[in-house]
Amino acid sequence: MSIFNKRRIFLFLILICALAVRVYKVGEIPIAIYSDEASLGYNAFSLLHTGRDEFGVPHPLAFQSFGDWKTALPSYLAIPTIALLGLNGWGLRLPIALLGSIAPLVVYFLVRTLFRGDSRRIKIALVAALLISLSPWHILHSRALLFESIGLFFLLLCVFFFYRSFDSIKNLILSALFFSFSIYSYHSLRIVTPLLILFLFILYRTNFRNTIRSAVLYITAGIIFLLPFFVAVMGKSDILFGRARYISVFYDQGVKLRIEEYERQDGSTQNTRLTNLFHNKPYSYSLDILNRYFSHLNGNFLFLVGDRATPFQISNMGFLYFIDSLFLLLGLYVLARKGKEDGELLFFWLIVSIIPSAFTFLTPSSNRIFNAVFPLLTISAVGIVFLAGKQKRRLISILVVTFGYSLSFAFFLYQYFLIMPKDYASWWHYGFKELVQTLVNVEGLYDRVIISDRLGVPYIFFLYYQKYNPTKFQSEGVVDFHRDPLGFIHVENLGRFEFKRHFDWKTEKKNLWPHSLYVVRSEESPNDPPTYEIKDPEGKSIFKLYASS
Repeated sequence: MSIFNKRRIFLFLILICALAVRVYKVGEIPIAIYSDEASLGYNAFSLLHTGRDEFGVPHPLAFQSFGDWKTALPSYLAIPTIALLGLNGWGLRLPIALLGSIAPLVVYFLVRTLFRGDSRRIKIALVAALLISLSPWHILHSRALLFESIGLFFLLLCVFFFYRSFDSIKNLILSALFFSFSIYSYHSLRIVTPLLILFLFILYRTNFRNTIRSAVLYITAGIIFLLPFFVAVMGKSDILFGRARYISVFYDQGVKLRIEEYERQDGSTQNTRLTNLFHNKPYSYSLDILNRYFSHLNGNFLFLVGDRATPFQISNMGFLYFIDSLFLLLGLYVLARKGKEDGELLFFWLIVSIIPSAFTFLTPSSNRIFNAVFPLLTISAVGIVFLAGKQKRRLISILVVTFGYSLSFAFFLYQYFLIMPKDYASWWHYGFKELVQTLVNVEGLYDRVIISDRLGVPYIFFLYYQKYNPTKFQSEGVVDFHRDPLGFIHVENLGRFEFKRHFDWKTEKKNLWPHSLYVVRSEESPNDPPTYEIKDPEGKSIFKLYASS
């Protein structure tokens, strides 16, 4: 069998593996629909039936949603499968799972092009594609209707066609097209993608016959493709970065309070110059941003613990395998020693991928730096190919690598498909489907149903699980569009259901409305026996329902 055929078979097996692990039970695992998925799914459902989003805006590029101005592209991608399969887990997640399954193929062609001057480029490309297909980080984001894997997919295509433009300048237009898709996909890429393309033009300026002309062509095409986006942003500036200002380090009071405390301490000793030198805002904010930036490069975060924010956790492991750390270090050494353009791009890609997250107080964050999965695993692929290329003990090296990744992948599958649905169902908002079903069955017995806002954004689950008539919600839903301190808006009423802000069960239960049903989180009412109760798969109480006389 020729080397070419072996390569094709290996690549085919990689894609089959990627497809299998991303599509298998994707409608049932994760075990529940996360709030962002419910929002994107219901907006797709609303667009399908009315041509408008949940609040009646026709064909938007972003949804106001909970006040976070979600990008609308995931919903548009889900419309065909929702129309075909219904508003359910399969209808929501299948398009993302399929894009995630194709991503290793895009990685293969991109890496092969990136290392075009390296005799081992095919091996590096195949290994990089394999690592992406087995990556817990990538799999996690490819099995839910979220933004990150969509954005990465289009960013990979954007960079690939940029490289292809060295052969034909027409490919710059395709690169600009996928550039715009990445901008439409995810807020973080509105920083990362432009910086990456600017770097590529600088790095490869000698590869174009006329760099200025090529740049003008790219910018012109990009402006045309992004014209609807620019118009939308001029109408509503929040569309650009969503809820970013509410989660930025400058909005957080932590740094400001620390500065005030240092000023009081220094003031007591009259060290005014010292205070101005070290305890001023530019210095303190810069130090805070740097600390947050480098927290993403912490080995504990990358390889052992992972993200602590739901739903981006994987139980009992990081989002990169521990064995990745060994080959990442080796790959860094090899690329640093070579000092070629391929290594410079990967290093820069990694650096800029972390920037958006570093300016928020929600760090470290695996979803905001998700684009870093490509450079990290490609660098690891370089390390693996370098080790396997050593003639001395070559067979042993290959066997060790194969065993290490097989064991790591098996552990991930065990954690993701068996442990998480059972022990960590709450990470994915388990219980809301059961709650909605229970309330729909009994609501006729009560004059009103009052639901605690401590449940998060419960209204969206009532819309989603009931397949609530979008036209009816647009005309009858009661919405408070005034933002709370975290930038969220609130739906207050949905027919008989009331979603009460600033809810305190200890106070409420002293003066209950007659013939009403109250819904609270179980931890809000640890001792009061409920009328109804919703439990997780392990039998732990999630929601308690109390009926008044």
